[in-house]
Amino acid sequence: KGFCVWFEWYSATMSVHVRVLYSGEGPEYASQYHQLERLLMSEFVGQISMTGEAAPGTSGYFEVSVNNEVVHSKKSGDGYVDTDAKRIKMIGAIEKKLK
Repeated sequence: KGFCVWFEWYSATMSVHVRVLYSGEGPEYASQYHQLERLLMSEFVGQISMTGEAAPGTSGYFEVSVNNEVVHSKKSGDGYVDTDAKRIKMIGAIEKKLK
């Protein structure tokens, strides 16, 4: 219970929250999430909060939202966040919300 209270407080103090919802089918989705998490948390140290959630029973799903605005969706044709252009898009979306 203590961790949950701390996490809720911590998330509320961050002005930007990144949420990744990914397919629960196959380890590659969790791996893609953790790669993105490492990138963004190192790029925005102490400025953002980030959560990832596996969606059991889904396939082909990798959606990134910044403050509840979808900025990347594999289902909509964006694929994984696996190129410099896609990473720059994520960073830009976060920088926009931080201003």
